[in-house]
Amino acid sequence: EIRLAEELNAGRSAVREALRFLERDGLVDLERFRGARVTTPTLYEMFDLFEVRAALFGLVVRFACFRASDDDLSEIIERIEHLVSGADHTTAEERVNEGVEIGIMISRHANRDARDMMNASHRKARWHFSYLELMDRSYRPLDDWRDLAEKLRVRDADGAADAARRIIYFVQQEVIRSFSAGGAAA
Repeated sequence: EIRLAEELNAGRSAVREALRFLERDGLVDLERFRGARVTTPTLYEMFDLFEVRAALFGLVVRFACFRASDDDLSEIIERIEHLVSGADHTTAEERVNEGVEIGIMISRHANRDARDMMNASHRKARWHFSYLELMDRSYRPLDDWRDLAEKLRVRDADGAADAARRIIYFVQQEVIRSFSAGGAAA
């Protein structure tokens, strides 16, 4: 805490609260009298995280089909189209971050519990994605993003949810490949 507070030029109480927040998300372990330690995800934890994310993303996309205004859906579709059209001119990290931002826009049409769960899964997945250095690799489920935009355009809730889940499953497969190649613990 003391070292982090000094490095960040922040108060110890702010650092302590931030560490507790990270602990709640399972990103750090706090050990009494020893400090904080960044957690190392296992293959099973990553697999489970992306299974939950796929279910949640499919759910919030369904909510958006039913609840979003035409203007809101148009804005989401426009962002998806921008993501797809700019894929050749952006980094994998930029595409991942844009995908997360689109997910947040879509999540706004879900109830608070679903939004909170989706946002927590975004934080955790982004953290682990960076940890595994997957931001430097190809992130290109572009056909699934195109399909999602088309299904949202016609408010096809089942089709949109399926496309949303396929986007997450693509990332899940990249994570599994990374773990397998690196010999990570199950």
